[in-house]
Amino acid sequence: MLNRFKIYAVVFLTALFIAFAPPAEVSASAGELADALRTAIENMDGSLTVYEDADFDLDAFVEEFDFAGVSKWELNSARSQRDLRMVWDFAYNEVYAIRKALEDASFEQKLSPRQAQVLSECRAFVKKNIPDKLTDYEKEKLIHDYLCVNVSFDEETEEERLSGIISDDITPYTAYGALFNGTAVCEGYANAAWVLLTLSGVENHIVNSDTHAWNLVKLGSRYCHLDVTWDSSETDLTGTIQYTYFNLTDEQMTRYPEHQPVNAGLPPADSEAYNMYFNSGMRAGNLADVERIITAACEAGERNISLWVDDHLTFDYDWQRDLQFVWDLTPGGNYVESFMFVEPGADRDTLTVILYMR
Repeated sequence: MLNRFKIYAVVFLTALFIAFAPPAEVSASAGELADALRTAIENMDGSLTVYEDADFDLDAFVEEFDFAGVSKWELNSARSQRDLRMVWDFAYNEVYAIRKALEDASFEQKLSPRQAQVLSECRAFVKKNIPDKLTDYEKEKLIHDYLCVNVSFDEETEEERLSGIISDDITPYTAYGALFNGTAVCEGYANAAWVLLTLSGVENHIVNSDTHAWNLVKLGSRYCHLDVTWDSSETDLTGTIQYTYFNLTDEQMTRYPEHQPVNAGLPPADSEAYNMYFNSGMRAGNLADVERIITAACEAGERNISLWVDDHLTFDYDWQRDLQFVWDLTPGGNYVESFMFVEPGADRDTLTVILYMR
């Protein structure tokens, strides 16, 4: 799901990046070279040429920018009479480039055409759909719902990744792929959510594991995990928007192997205050709660019912058997003609029941 671009001597699609002014050449010691590289990246320079007369541990230096936004490190070197001449060509991922542009408008001219399109599209979306009067929670939910309904997970790209196939087309890993093509893998979802949330005034961070990406969102003074990718996949499955991975705590999120963050210094997410299921009375601690919640929702006219079930219910019950009470529901004199359900399991804590009434 997560495409990591910490690679050397790899040429990405040139159409994704704009040309920059010719780089200045500097002569530097190892320490000065680190400073020169750091400055070039801060300025979003396209390349840097250096005459170097000292050993330099590039691998160690690259770690500093592993998540900072450099999506291409292409190193070309040649021995000259002066010394070793090294030329680095850089490209920058969406989040880094757009963040720089939001901090300083002069950086907008350094965005690639697609990055500029993403920023323009997201600005227009926020202006039209997200008024300032909304709370941060309401803004987050609106953006979550929009992406779940309008973006589909790119199964083909994910299968290629799992098979070890590396494509030059990075589009599914970008907000551009999510917003303009309607398909993405997790990084594309997370990037799109980051841009939309940030433009809406909602602080958030992209979280990475070895295989996945999602968002950490600040609501009030607390932080929550938001995985639009997995909710979108469940939305496609059930035909109704899902909130299984909407505003989870660290403990709830990290029970899944794919959700083990590798980012350093993330703030803790330890509050359930913004979990939709808990706040709306849709949390079941036992089977009696399950029956009560589904029955009440059905009588209220709900046909797509999703509820959180506590851990001990996930593995200890036969849901095919324990949902038999659904057949006896007769709201308004109608009865259940058929129903489907998506049961809890090792990778989800919610039970979804979809009723078809006659």
